[in-house]
Amino acid sequence: MDIIAVKNGITWGIQTKRYSGLVGIDAVRQSVSALKKYKCDRAMVITNSPAGFSRPATELAKSNHCIMIGRRELTKWVKDFDSGRAGSIA
Repeated sequence: MDIIAVKNGITWGIQTKRYSGLVGIDAVRQSVSALKKYKCDRAMVITNSPAGFSRPATELAKSNHCIMIGRRELTKWVKDFDSGRAGSIA
């Protein structure tokens, strides 16, 4: 797990991936499997990859209520943060 964060009483386990290619199922598996170990309530995978997530990764994330943040949304978050309009994920 790369990041453990708490917001509004919810503990998030966040896996980050700096890839140029497709983000596979292992990234989601790492995030979801770490929930119990780190006593997290929710899982998230964030990537800067222009290729996005593989179909198996997406299916595993959906079945485990893991939020997936791709390059487009990550870029928007950074721009919003820089402009003082940071939003909320929860």
